[in-house]
Amino acid sequence: GWPLKKISNAKQVLLELGGNASVILAPDAAWQAAIPRILWGAFMYAGQVCISVQQVWVHESFYDDCLVAMQAAMSTIPVGDPHDIGTLVPPMIDEAAAQRVEQWLQIACVAGAKILVGGKRQGRLLEPSILINLPPDLPLSCEEVFGPVLVVHRYRDMQQVYQTLNQGRYGLHAGIYTQQLSIAFEAYERLAMGSVMVNEIPTFRLDSMPYGGTKDSGMGREGLRYAMAAYCEHKNLVIQPQFPPL
Repeated sequence: GWPLKKISNAKQVLLELGGNASVILAPDAAWQAAIPRILWGAFMYAGQVCISVQQVWVHESFYDDCLVAMQAAMSTIPVGDPHDIGTLVPPMIDEAAAQRVEQWLQIACVAGAKILVGGKRQGRLLEPSILINLPPDLPLSCEEVFGPVLVVHRYRDMQQVYQTLNQGRYGLHAGIYTQQLSIAFEAYERLAMGSVMVNEIPTFRLDSMPYGGTKDSGMGREGLRYAMAAYCEHKNLVIQPQFPPL
């Protein structure tokens, strides 16, 4: 996307270049109710969505319970034939894409991460996977996986989560689950993201929204009104009233 912008000369360009979207479960979050939605956002279309959920930040007070609940819920996720209307996780677009994600999983495990669920591949079909203990400098943390992988982090201080996410190269969407408006507004102010979803996953999008991100996630905004406005050139008409001579 960025090389295309460089050769576009003076033409207007909008770029939507993806990200590695996170969900933050605040200390007061109704996390049990959020789990089905988070897993859906992580694994639908085999994670091949630019705003699929890639990372979940879980407060230490319920981290262990949350992992148990996530693992139990994984058994209900339909995997297989994309022609079956009930399938959530189909094969990936091609075998090279599946091999790349499998390699990223292997790199993570060598570095100390642990695969709780999934991780196996058969051709283009990669099992939906949940990882923990992932170091922050690996591709699954820093890059866009674009595959059926969910990374779960334990945290103590939400300010540190904000700082970590803002240090990343992407800034498309983020979600936060909380029952306090003060926490929701703080997340909106602190996170350098194109959109912040409250009690919703970052996979949520409407065409009427100004859709786009910051940093390497792109430039400009999609959405009917906003994309049209971006490609318009403003033109002024100035009329000086004709006054009679003094």
